[in-house]
Amino acid sequence: MQLSNKNLVKSNAISSSKETRKIITKMPEVRKISNTETNLGQIGNQQRESLEVLKNTIIESAKVEANKIRDTAYTAGEKEGFEKGYQDGKNEGQKVADGIIEKAQQAYQDVATDISLYEHDKRKELFKFAVEMAEVILKHRIDEDANELLALVEPIFFKLEKPDQTFIIHANERYHDLIVEKMEEKRSEVSRLRYTIINDSKMGLYEINIESSDSLETFDLENELKKYVASIEESTNEL
Repeated sequence: MQLSNKNLVKSNAISSSKETRKIITKMPEVRKISNTETNLGQIGNQQRESLEVLKNTIIESAKVEANKIRDTAYTAGEKEGFEKGYQDGKNEGQKVADGIIEKAQQAYQDVATDISLYEHDKRKELFKFAVEMAEVILKHRIDEDANELLALVEPIFFKLEKPDQTFIIHANERYHDLIVEKMEEKRSEVSRLRYTIINDSKMGLYEINIESSDSLETFDLENELKKYVASIEESTNEL
């Protein structure tokens, strides 16, 4: 609370406006203070004390009120600051959370990709192993029984055979007698079928060439398995 200086200014103005008093040089007579004046003096002292108490009370009340205003303003500012800080913290937390989620999603995608690649690689590895095993088994069966090779090339004969057809067959001499037997069976089924067998020592045990009037068909067990693998991979990639 700010004390006003208006009363002080007004008092000075009044004092200035009064006429200058005459200076009395004559000493006043000493008079005896009556009981009434003594009582009035005591009353005046009491009033001054009361005024002092009132003044102190007013000042203290003003301090209390000022503290209330200050506390209210501080609380409001603190609340505003808290809410702003909370919102800023929430926004920052959301950014961090979004970043974590994004990283988690990317990590999941990376793991999923790794798993997919691993499965793909393993699938190819297992398939390759299966083909290699099939090659070993087929070669073993052909080694045990040469007729197994003729069974594998039977689709070629079926594709090429027709009336008045001439076959020239290139194969390892191991298969000569078996091929003769096979072609004699076909001659009984297809009219005017003719054939020639050429024993070629350079031919492997798992390959045979069949030449007709129209085309040349070759069979190599290893190459046929590679073709099979390529066709399977192509079909898988299209899915």
